[in-house]
Amino acid sequence: MNVFKLLKLFGLALATTLSVTAQVGIGTASPDASAILDLTSTSKGFLPPRLTQNQINSINAVIGLVAYNSTTNNLQVYKRGSESIDANNTLNNMTNAASAGFFQSFTVVNNGKLSSVDFLLRNPGSSGTSTVYCVLYSGSSYSGTILAISDTITPSSSYNWNEFTFSNVNLVNVTAGGVMTVKVIPIGSTDNYTWVGVASDVYAGGSWGWPSTGFYSPYDAAFRTYITSTSWVNL
Repeated sequence: MNVFKLLKLFGLALATTLSVTAQVGIGTASPDASAILDLTSTSKGFLPPRLTQNQINSINAVIGLVAYNSTTNNLQVYKRGSESIDANNTLNNMTNAASAGFFQSFTVVNNGKLSSVDFLLRNPGSSGTSTVYCVLYSGSSYSGTILAISDTITPSSSYNWNEFTFSNVNLVNVTAGGVMTVKVIPIGSTDNYTWVGVASDVYAGGSWGWPSTGFYSPYDAAFRTYITSTSWVNL
């Protein structure tokens, strides 16, 4: 490959990088700072994808997706709806500690999108400042496919319910009867990292354990999972 071709490839790669990372303006050389895409015109409009009702229904949509429904003649957005509890295991008669975190498998009760998970735990740092996040896996252990990663939170310094939420792009479609596993992972200091487990009212739809030892029957973490409804809404 000669020098000219190398320079041409380098220029193309640079241009591609700039187009991906910079703001885009169509009809303007100075796109608004708050917009990744700024369309400016005094004689033309923005034309979104036009889909039939069946085509819209076939999309595995992310929250915020916009399309024009040509069957109903409406501009629509895919919105997050109300949240309802899906699995509930709430007794708190045992505590455990593990610096590497813990995991809990569970069986989905309803169809929808998994929006958040609650765990009854205490901050992993003695200073109360350490942060935590969780990873959602398919199947009954954390060796399955990673489906989503929650937002990072700072749990309370005492034993309280702490909610791990999944952002819009991480809302995973779930089906009743499916089995998933969520693994809670501390960041930073892990001294005195404890959570509440359950021994007398074991959750029948899954098991919990420590990453270093595997599942540990017959106990469960105290946890709650939530399903959100979603729908296409007219704008």
